[in-house]
Amino acid sequence: MSNRVVLLGAGHAHLEVLRRFARRPVTGTDLTLVTPQALTPYTGMIPGLIAGRFQTGDAFIDAHKLAQAAKAETYLTHGTKIDVRNRSVTCADGSVLNYDYLSINIGARTVPPFDIDPAGPRVLGVKPVEQLLQTLRDVFEQTKTPRITLAGGGAGGIEIAAALSARGAAVTLVTGATGLLPRAPKKARKRILKRLRKAQVTVHEKKSLIGTEPENADKDGLALLSDGSSVATDLIILATGVAAPALFDEIDLPKSPDGFLKVNTFLQSAADTRIFAAGDCISFPVFQDDRPLPRAGVYAVRQGPVLAHNLHATLTGKKMRNYTAQENHLAILSLHPNNAVGIKGKRVFAGPLIANLKDVIDRRFIARYRAAE
Repeated sequence: MSNRVVLLGAGHAHLEVLRRFARRPVTGTDLTLVTPQALTPYTGMIPGLIAGRFQTGDAFIDAHKLAQAAKAETYLTHGTKIDVRNRSVTCADGSVLNYDYLSINIGARTVPPFDIDPAGPRVLGVKPVEQLLQTLRDVFEQTKTPRITLAGGGAGGIEIAAALSARGAAVTLVTGATGLLPRAPKKARKRILKRLRKAQVTVHEKKSLIGTEPENADKDGLALLSDGSSVATDLIILATGVAAPALFDEIDLPKSPDGFLKVNTFLQSAADTRIFAAGDCISFPVFQDDRPLPRAGVYAVRQGPVLAHNLHATLTGKKMRNYTAQENHLAILSLHPNNAVGIKGKRVFAGPLIANLKDVIDRRFIARYRAAE
């Protein structure tokens, strides 16, 4: 009897699962991929795509082709309910997929920190990426110098702000109460701030976006800030904190207080060893102060090989591996055009050579999956 394995989502970790199962298939396994989009964006290249450094095709991986290489059936839809007791996933298209093993890699969702006024400036999150890219295309078609406000002082907000400025937008970055990259070395924060200001990005440090006001005949649409000031804007992009997927609202499995799925070091559910998960949708306390694993693409990428091995090991009766998060990994922030800041622990690197290094890393990542398609 075949083992039915359902891969819910086509995030970075599941791309690696598909690549490895294509190379080392497991006899007697029926593999199924569920994803609303056949193409998966590689998040590391999205700022470069926004800035015009890459073409659209450069930054996307064909998950459907990878699934075909792994002899997996693809359902172009998304899950709406996981029935743990009966081991099934209900999908938005009405499909009900039974599983023996389930792996979840569906990311997280952006939740606005304020009520959105439909008459005010448009507000959207950085994900889904396809929606962001289409909105930016529309905005730049309407005006050559759109006014865009970014909310969020993390790596995503910084990189997108720099990319939009390189593309010609008038950009304002509102960092939030914790400021710019609060856990980064002071030297890195100073370099990034200097570079953003050189790129004519207006930075509001330690202020938060709290609302909007609509545009009318007498005034522009406004982004309202926590200090009582406001910014005239055409578009607001939220690169702020994320919330757990709505799919987890009613799932009968252990979750963190904020709703993310708890997993062990094998990337299995803390209560059901037939369910695996990786990426932004999980809760994985790893560091000395019991902070959860940051939600960044680098962790999902590095979870991929462990997840693939453990699924393979589970199906073949082999020994599983522990996932160990690396706290002081090399993080490179693109600050277009042709500049970047690299951070590893307390060490800081900057300049065109670091930008070229990131370019090489990103292109190698894409090439790995193109070769497997």
